[in-house]
Amino acid sequence: MGKTVSGSLIGEMDDNGSWVLKQDISSYVKAAKEEKKFFEENNWLKPKHHMRKFATIPDIIAIEIMQKFGLDIHHPSFQSSKEDKKKLRDIIINHYPYLMTSTS
Repeated sequence: MGKTVSGSLIGEMDDNGSWVLKQDISSYVKAAKEEKKFFEENNWLKPKHHMRKFATIPDIIAIEIMQKFGLDIHHPSFQSSKEDKKKLRDIIINHYPYLMTSTS
């Protein structure tokens, strides 16, 4: 573990003159799959590990979550809101399960 995954956001103008952001998230999906396998193989998903990574979220998905669901996961108050974290968990499970690194 300990790998850093990154990818650039690309802004383009579409045929209608509107800006569109794009990002290749394949490296994020691959990393999430590898981390999930690692956590499962090393029993890191047991309750004794109170802090564990839930998902790998690329910037383009964070922006999409903010636009579709009104949830800004980069806002300074996000981490202190149990309600927002539960909402994010539900969004990831239902709309982006391929980004999950754990099963809970």
